Amino acid sequence: MNLYIVITMDVQCERFVKYALPAIRALVAKRLIEEKKMSQTEVASFLGVSQASISQYLSSKRGKRLVKEISSVPELKTAINRLAEMLIDKNCSEEEKSKAVCSVCKLVGEKVLSSAKILPAKS
Repeated sequence: MNLYIVITMDVQCERFVKYALPAIRALVAKRLIEEKKMSQTEVASFLGVSQASISQYLSSKRGKRLVKEISSVPELKTAINRLAEMLIDKNCSEEEKSKAVCSVCKLVGEKVLSSAKILPAKS
């Protein structure tokens, strides 16, 4: 694999983890709590974070930078809703869940991160 491709992928993944993942977690948490009537503790368990993190996602202390932008893209909203369903589906394998996260990441990169004005300029 070309070193440029590896470095570019790493940078994209870093931007996703830093900016988009908190927003996605916030949207998934909100959906599971509001629509599935799950507790913050249950949602935290599915997302692999603490209950305190879920509280911060819900109060917009984490993830708020991109929540509005991600929510405004219908295709992303659908993908995040599908991801939320997969996370709580006991018949869904970890590999399937991981692939779903990757597909959301790719969509966020295409639809939001590439044009987000709130992100720092590339140096």
